[in-house]
Amino acid sequence: QAHEVMYVGDEPEHDVEGARACGLVPVWMNRAARPWPSALRPPLYEVRDFGQLTSLLALSHHQC
Repeated sequence: QAHEVMYVGDEPEHDVEGARACGLVPVWMNRAARPWPSALRPPLYEVRDFGQLTSLLALSHHQC
């Protein structure tokens, strides 16, 4: 199901909002520590690198 899929992207408007619009769980890959655009609803998850993403995926796998 769509709500069981995490979509990882680095563009707030295209990746995060696009994933949310499709019913996916958005994960913002924010390598540059940019501030979130105030006009958009923030994602549930933000990671800075693939190590954090791996930890997030391991956590979410254990919650299933």
